[in-house]
Amino acid sequence: MKVVLGCRFYSNQSDNDNSGKLIQLVVTSLRVDRVAASGLGIARRKIDHSLLAGKIFLNEEQVTKKSQQVVEGDIIKRISETQPSKDKIKFGQVKVVSIGDLTKKGNYRVDLLRNKSLSLPVQLFWNNHKTSTPQG
Repeated sequence: MKVVLGCRFYSNQSDNDNSGKLIQLVVTSLRVDRVAASGLGIARRKIDHSLLAGKIFLNEEQVTKKSQQVVEGDIIKRISETQPSKDKIKFGQVKVVSIGDLTKKGNYRVDLLRNKSLSLPVQLFWNNHKTSTPQG
């Protein structure tokens, strides 16, 4: 279960990695699938399908185990769409800004910087990301 505690916009024009929406959530665990689903606001089942298709990345490396834990500073990306005609990849991204104290029920308070809709040229995206299967 996730609870949105509050959110505010954060933007720094000089660094694109720090633009987006800062959200504060409570998550049941720090697993990559849980944090990605809560941070991007999508169902965990969609995250599971994306993971099986090789479309989830943690710190530029393809995620193979959804139970992998995240720590402060980690960046999770999910490819949502590939546009072959435009030679672009659309993806969502969340950065774990901070992990706070546990709640009374043992859940984690996290601050995430969320960008739901980003795009890059296909070549540039795959040059920066390591995969276990070749992309073509």
